[in-house]
Amino acid sequence: MRRATLDILRCPRCEGGGLFPEDPVAEPRLIFGPVRCAACQARFPVGEGMIDFVGERVRPQGLQSA
Repeated sequence: MRRATLDILRCPRCEGGGLFPEDPVAEPRLIFGPVRCAACQARFPVGEGMIDFVGERVRPQGLQSA
């Protein structure tokens, strides 16, 4: 993922914060490492250049578990 793409993306949790790499490196592409939201401090893992916005899959409870 190009670092310029992070300027366009916004946090899916708070919908307002910009994303930035947790470990600042001068390379033009972000391959591995988490990104963090500037507003709510949520972390999203990056693997092979793709950000995982889904995170852990939570099993539904109650009437939705059928």
